Amino acid sequence: MNAPIKIRDLFLFLSLCIVIGCDQDFDYTNIPIHIIPEPLQIDLKVPQNDEKSSLDIDLKRLHFISADPKLLNQNILNNWVTQAQLRNATQRGLTDVKFELDLNKSKDEHWISINKNNIEIRGGSKEALFQGLQTLRQIFDTHDDRYISIPLAEIFDRPRFPYRGMHLDVCRHFFSVEFIKKYIDLLAYHKFNTFHWHLTEDQGWRIEIKKYPKLAEISAYRNETLLEITNKNKHFTYVTDRKLKDTPNLHIIEKLLQEKVTQLNLNGIQEIDGAGSVLNAIKVLENGPACMLKLPKKEKGGGSIWDFAATTCIYNELGLPATNFNGGRLDLNQKNHTYMHEEGVFFGNWNV
Repeated sequence: MNAPIKIRDLFLFLSLCIVIGCDQDFDYTNIPIHIIPEPLQIDLKVPQNDEKSSLDIDLKRLHFISADPKLLNQNILNNWVTQAQLRNATQRGLTDVKFELDLNKSKDEHWISINKNNIEIRGGSKEALFQGLQTLRQIFDTHDDRYISIPLAEIFDRPRFPYRGMHLDVCRHFFSVEFIKKYIDLLAYHKFNTFHWHLTEDQGWRIEIKKYPKLAEISAYRNETLLEITNKNKHFTYVTDRKLKDTPNLHIIEKLLQEKVTQLNLNGIQEIDGAGSVLNAIKVLENGPACMLKLPKKEKGGGSIWDFAATTCIYNELGLPATNFNGGRLDLNQKNHTYMHEEGVFFGNWNV
């Protein structure tokens, strides 16, 4: 015979069912809000009684308003909406998006309130309001339909880093004007604040300047890069990123260079200075007998691993020395940093 169910146990069971049922009813309020980069704080609002937990929006019927109309005329909206959406609302069914500039707040911070009847964006500066709009755009863009429903929420954010940049190299990689415009739009959309536009390079001049037309007419074109490896000079060439007389531990370097002049029976030393690590390694190949070297030091610097990796491969293929200062193998897979200062570098060309 089954044991009778106690009134207390039945009460607990029914209570649990009610709790589970309520949780299921409100699961849709926990829809994740996907924003890149992730905001510092997102608080979903808990509805009271039978109130809705989301805001229904027709994306074709948004109405952008501000107590200061100038805010909406200074590219805050970035041509995202039509002028019709900036006029006073005369039709029913529009969703207000209100902008409020609060100069008492930090200039980098913005808040978004998604309420049951409207959306409010507050910021400490015009730039912060612009960032807030990008947050709102990303929320809207997670839906494919014109008619969307977004959870009621309070969102707060500010940049974690003052410099947020992306780089585009148009010197050696060619892009259309439309692509570049889209690239900049995407930077703004994801709240970057710096566009590093690589416009010129020794391979070619890519930007037209009316005052200097020959830069575009002549310097923009080059058939090929010619590299001639030689070691026929009657002098020894020292290639460096700074003048020899300004180099720390000058006496050590001069002694090493003089030893190589004597060993190879050369007439003296000539110096080439001023370029970076990669170009200097190429100059060593073009001006042999020659070398480039960097003494070990405690301070970080002396060129990045990436500066030396490709040229080391070239030297290895040619059977030329590309080593640390003591003649050992270059460590191009260091765990703690990407600099070569600890062991120094040595590139040489005199036995091709």
